[in-house]
Order: sequence, then C-alpha cells, then structure tokens
Amino acid sequence: MEIISLYSPNIFVIKERINFNQFLEHYDTKQALFMITPAVQKKISFSPKQGNLVTGYSFSKEDLDRKIPELHHILKIVVVGASKILDQAKYIASQLKIPLIAAPSILSTNAFSTEMAVLKVNRKSTSIKAKVPDEVYIIYSLLELAPQKYNRFGLIDILSIYTAIQDWDIAINDQKADFATEYYLAKAILEVFLSAKLDPSNDYYNITKLLLLSGLVVNMYGDGRPESGSEHIVAKAIESKINCFHAHSVSFGMLVAMKLQDSWREDIVNITRNIPDWGSDYGKNILNQIEKNISSEDIKPRSGRYTVLDKVDSNKIESSIKEIINFLKT
Repeated sequence: MEIISLYSPNIFVIKERINFNQFLEHYDTKQALFMITPAVQKKISFSPKQGNLVTGYSFSKEDLDRKIPELHHILKIVVVGASKILDQAKYIASQLKIPLIAAPSILSTNAFSTEMAVLKVNRKSTSIKAKVPDEVYIIYSLLELAPQKYNRFGLIDILSIYTAIQDWDIAINDQKADFATEYYLAKAILEVFLSAKLDPSNDYYNITKLLLLSGLVVNMYGDGRPESGSEHIVAKAIESKINCFHAHSVSFGMLVAMKLQDSWREDIVNITRNIPDWGSDYGKNILNQIEKNISSEDIKPRSGRYTVLDKVDSNKIESSIKEIINFLKT
C-alpha cells in the first residue's frame, strides 16, 4: 500500500483502494476508543474486538466535560467522520492528553489540520482550543462512500480567507489589528486556489493540500483570523439554530459579509454560490430555515475579532441577510 506524506509528518494520503475495516483493526486495542459517525458506521459495519465503539457524544462542552472522567482509561482515540465528531474527538483527546488518529469521511472543512474545535457553550457554537490530530489519513476509498459533492465543501473554508482578509484590513485601518506574516500567507493560499484547475469531484489530494495549508496558517497565527471573520460569525449564528453543513453556513455568511464590506467579487461569489449547491433541494431547505430563523439579533460582533460587524448597525445586517436570501433564491 502506497502512503503519501502530505508536506507534514502526520498527514497521509492513501489513493489506492483498501479494506478500511482492516485499516481500523490495526488500532484495535483494549484502551482504544473508536468514534465513528453513524452514517459511516452503517456503511462499514466496523466492530472492534478489543476497543470501545461510539457513534459520537454531545456537541455541548458542558456535557463532554461531565463525560470525560469516565474515559480516563482510554489511551488513544480513532475518529472517523466529518468535522462535528472530529471536533468532539479533538477536545476529548486534548483533555485526556492522549493520541488522536483521524480519518475524515468527507473533506468538508479544514478541521483535521487545526487545533480549534467548535462546540456548544451555553448552547452557542464556540471555537475552543483543542489539539491537532497526531495522525490524519486521507483515504480515497473512505471518501468515495459519501456523495462526491461533499468532498468539495471544504473549499469554502479556503474561500472564506477572502472575507476574513477584508475584515483584517478593516481592523488594521481602524487600528484594531496589525499586519502579520500569516496575513500574506493566507492571501497566497487563496490565490493558489483561485488559479488552480481543481476537479472537485475527485481531486482529493490537492483539496487536502489547500485545507492543510489553511489550517497551518491558523495554527501559526494562534487563532482563526486568517480565514475566519464576519462570515464565520454569521455562520456560527446559523449553526446555533440550524443543523446544516458548515459549507452552507459559511457560504451564506460570506455573501452577507461581502455585502456589508462592499467587497462583492463576481468570481468568488459564483464559487461561493456553486460549491454548496444552493439550488439543490437540500440547499433550498437550508435557505428556507435561515429565512425563518435567522435575523440581525442573532449576529453580534465577537470580542477580540474586530470585523465589519463592529461598524454597521442591525438594520444594515438585516437588509443584507434578506438581500442574500433573495439572491440565492433566483
């Protein structure tokens, strides 16, 4: 089996088809905890002979903090799934100070390469410092179990660099932030993506490279500013009320942010609109839920992250939300 190291000592790509259950059995020991998304577990039907298997815990930090003492005997975690279960595993592993092995089931975010986890704190989605997985395996035969469009969703976290940098510029102009090396690195990653000719249906290797690089820049800077600005604040408001893919919440947030920043750019707008496929039944359903449940009252500036939201009033935010809803409906 050929394993390709991806510019990192701990991230590997397995392009050839493998027996995924046999891959997991390699980690099966008495003190191993396997955390596998229900949809994936249904497809692979993995059953450890020695370790423990769960299909996820609560998304609440408070609930996880109560659960963690019961897991003191666990010496390693193997997580298989998308960003939500990965965030749970990253937090638990960081608290127990144990190794974490991750196999993303879809390339929907860059969560596998960052030390941040998004959990509910007092029912509000909040970024919490956790840990980067010690080993990450990008396995083609696992990714192919999901609808292929899901594996392009992570590119929205690359595109969000655009609005995040616009917010960084606003913060610099208002003397609320300074330039940093990561500012220029993030812009370079965005330009690489925009100039690349990716086949999002199966170019997992290059999609993973971009996600890795965006995660590394976040880790270098110490928080999410290089790729997370007002668009992610909007996204977290959506995710606090609606169960949806991160790609949909962030892409909606990006379009709102571009309106508020006066940074509307047609090429980025088109990609932001097309990757989540807002015209699909799923996209239309999420848009209807946003229209019914999200208002300017849900979207507040974030302490420590100065963005355009600190400069506009609630009426402007409300009108921008409505404008983007109408835009996505056409």
